[in-house]
Amino acid sequence: MATARHSKATFFVQRHLFSGLTSFAELEQKIAALPDEQSRGAAFEVFSEAYLATQRKYDAAQVWPHDSVPLDILKNLGLTQQDQGVDGVLQTLLIQSGTRALPSAGGVDRKSKTCQLGCVPTAT
Repeated sequence: MATARHSKATFFVQRHLFSGLTSFAELEQKIAALPDEQSRGAAFEVFSEAYLATQRKYDAAQVWPHDSVPLDILKNLGLTQQDQGVDGVLQTLLIQSGTRALPSAGGVDRKSKTCQLGCVPTAT
């Protein structure tokens, strides 16, 4: 996945929000310094999309922020176009894992490669 899909990705990259980071703590500090909750949430979503798309351990075939998830995938997951606590969707390369919704507060279990806290698995 070469192109970021989040609508705010270019905004944060142009402002060097992610440049020169050497630790997650530094990222947290930069995000915490943003002016409002909406900006902080969007910044973390941009980071999450990039991280999941580039880290082989998650076997991401596709990563979509919520506002760019194809409608057929939203339907298969039982989601709507309105953000209701789901920040995005990750489609894995692993046939068994299928497509999973990424919760606003949660993560990916590295061993089983499944989502935690409200992820919805679907058949592939």
